[in-house]
Amino acid sequence: MHLTLDGQGTLTDQLSRALREAIRSGRAAPGLRLPASRSLAATLGVSRNVVMGAFAQLTAEGYLEARQGSGTRVAPGLAPLAPPHRPSAPVGPSVQDPVRLSALGRRLRASPSSAPPPALAAPATICDFRYGIVPFTGPARQAWSRRLGRRARGAGAAAAAPRQGDRRLRRLIADMLRFSRGLPVAGEAVVITQGVQEAFDLCARLLLGPEQVTVLEDPHYRPVRAIAAAHGAEVIGVPADAAGLDPEHLPAIDAALAYVTPSHQFPLGGVLAAPRRQRLLSWARQHGAWVFEDDYDSHFRYDTPPLESLAAMDRSRVIYAGSFSKTLSPGLRVGYLVVPDALAEPLRRLRALTGSGVPLVTQQALADFIDAGDFGRHLRRLGRDYARRREAILQATADHLGDRVEVVGARGGVHVVLRCHEHAAADAHGVTTRAAAAGVRISSIEALYLQPRPDQPLELLLSYAAPDERAIRAGIAALAGCLRT
Repeated sequence: MHLTLDGQGTLTDQLSRALREAIRSGRAAPGLRLPASRSLAATLGVSRNVVMGAFAQLTAEGYLEARQGSGTRVAPGLAPLAPPHRPSAPVGPSVQDPVRLSALGRRLRASPSSAPPPALAAPATICDFRYGIVPFTGPARQAWSRRLGRRARGAGAAAAAPRQGDRRLRRLIADMLRFSRGLPVAGEAVVITQGVQEAFDLCARLLLGPEQVTVLEDPHYRPVRAIAAAHGAEVIGVPADAAGLDPEHLPAIDAALAYVTPSHQFPLGGVLAAPRRQRLLSWARQHGAWVFEDDYDSHFRYDTPPLESLAAMDRSRVIYAGSFSKTLSPGLRVGYLVVPDALAEPLRRLRALTGSGVPLVTQQALADFIDAGDFGRHLRRLGRDYARRREAILQATADHLGDRVEVVGARGGVHVVLRCHEHAAADAHGVTTRAAAAGVRISSIEALYLQPRPDQPLELLLSYAAPDERAIRAGIAALAGCLRT
């Protein structure tokens, strides 16, 4: 029996690989009796222990059978496999060798890529207005580092997180929701997630399927659309304006789920007023839909008092989700989910299958951070900083752009949208490219609409979470020059 040892690893591992490959390729057919261990060892020039070790390994894997008085044989019933194909360059699946995917996998493969565009070469950045960059510096970062380090050095660092999340953290989040959002929940109703995106995916697994309808605001948060489509749901857009989602355009059909951002519509920033909220909830009850409330940046209000959450108006139909991405850091990946009682048990069982993706040490440190008052102090400091930056962006826009643009969505949150009446949406790439070349990082929201709208006014999203007032003023001045080009 010809066997070649490849020289990689121990002799036992080399012999195991050589025998395994001979069986898989069909050179060692099912039922074939192998040479005795002493004989094979002498042929290969290795010790008998090496051969016996390889035989034992392959017997445990099911490739070999050892029978008293009959020696060691290749296990019957093994079908030879084709040798692995090693093309010189990567190739896609062929008709002869299809990649068998689930329905979910096929939908994901067919969906457009969400990879970011390649970075543009640009000079030193004057101002970075891109959304999602949140500074986590100063006293809050120092306090967080101390509490995380203390927990990491403790015994809990090696423990697994409970499926629903750390009990103490859930209780503290429930307290926070009762106080700031008017949402009367107990800690047992809170589920810790890796952010709002995972929270929506959990609900989509429970509620969505092929040909079921999902209602989204238009424009909208893109990952939500991708998740709904991956589950085979039909996506219907409902226009959003300066007052949020317009219930006049809600479809008169049964829907499984409606995703909304009522406290500060993303990205246009509209605040859903009480009459619209009531009409949305009435529609949900009439058509059997669940409403998913993404309360992503409700901590920051400027011209209006804190708002009651949509879930506080109807706990029986509204799923509530929030996160610490806009208050601490997107990299922290901690969010929370509160579902109506009717969904609590299915969600608990689903969570038992998926597990908690947030490390226990992170959850415990966050509970310490909240309980000690660090989070409250951090929020107050952020609120003051963001109010100054918001004022700077409004003043600089008035000074440099005047009535050439309309500022949308400035009543809360950490971003505004500039509606540029002298430019069409089709100009988005040119404007953002010129801005990047001038040192201003900015993005258009055109990709957040369900349908292209090339003839509508260009809309640019400016986040003021990261830049300070000086950078904001310089960035708006440079952007004004790009818009004049």
